[in-house]
Amino acid sequence: MTPAAIEAHSKGVIDLNNVNVTDGIVKIDAGGTLDVVSGLANDGFSGGSVSNAGTIEVDAKAYLTLNDTVANTGMLETDGDLIVKSAVTGNGTAVIKGDGTLDLYATFGESVSFSADTYGHSGTLKLENPSQFHGSVYGFSSGDSIDLVGFGAHTMFSYSGGALHVNDVEGSVTHTATIDIVGSLTTASFHGVFNGSEVIFTHA
Repeated sequence: MTPAAIEAHSKGVIDLNNVNVTDGIVKIDAGGTLDVVSGLANDGFSGGSVSNAGTIEVDAKAYLTLNDTVANTGMLETDGDLIVKSAVTGNGTAVIKGDGTLDLYATFGESVSFSADTYGHSGTLKLENPSQFHGSVYGFSSGDSIDLVGFGAHTMFSYSGGALHVNDVEGSVTHTATIDIVGSLTTASFHGVFNGSEVIFTHA
């Protein structure tokens, strides 16, 4: 299914099931919700625009790929896999619930919160280009992870001044990242593991 436009107005809820929007408009007003339901292979938007003043929600075991620039003054919420391949603008927020993953490829300056979970679930914030992340992370706790793509086996890190400072020198190439993470943390709160293409930091 390839609709030309999807709009969710105040108090409106739209459930998506295997929908791809190409060269269209996705608009969620304040109070509206776009819900990507469980059990999907993939939903994706491309070639158009995404404007969210309400909630874009990805359920557990569902996938949503946003290929367009996202104007977000609402909430991006994922309990599944939310992949954002273009820049996100605005003063909205993002929430990672349960075993959800937020995978960011481009500029992102909004807050990201790991939602407290009493069932032992672990959320993931994956940064494909860590230097383009300018937001703040909240709620980072036991089992949660922050994946920094492109960092190698020689990665060094420390936590000070409310931020995780990461540096990696591989031959003549240097990677650096500073991730603001709010909480009662120290360097010992982080456990970093190199897995061949990225360094994964989990809460120790």
